Amino acid sequence: MKNLSNQKGITQILTILIIVAGLVVGVYLVGQATNLFPKAAGPKPQYIPVNKAIEQITGLVPPISTKEDLLNRLQDLENTNLDELNRGINENNSDAAAF
Repeated sequence: MKNLSNQKGITQILTILIIVAGLVVGVYLVGQATNLFPKAAGPKPQYIPVNKAIEQITGLVPPISTKEDLLNRLQDLENTNLDELNRGINENNSDAAAF
């Protein structure tokens, strides 16, 4: 019976040591700063107001306001050389692949 009471004492001491160690580790971790953002984050995107975006878009592509504008735009699309356009895209892709 003497051996059993000795084990109970060791168990109590180990339990107290585990609790104290848990408290020490908990206090240490609470004191640490947490960085939730990746270190390699890029620049934040710049948002432009809708009015400015519309001004930029309409400055690049003239609006279609009449039937003649539409017919002219369709004629421009029909006259587009798709082979030349594909060559340009392929050249751009090969230039980008070099990086």
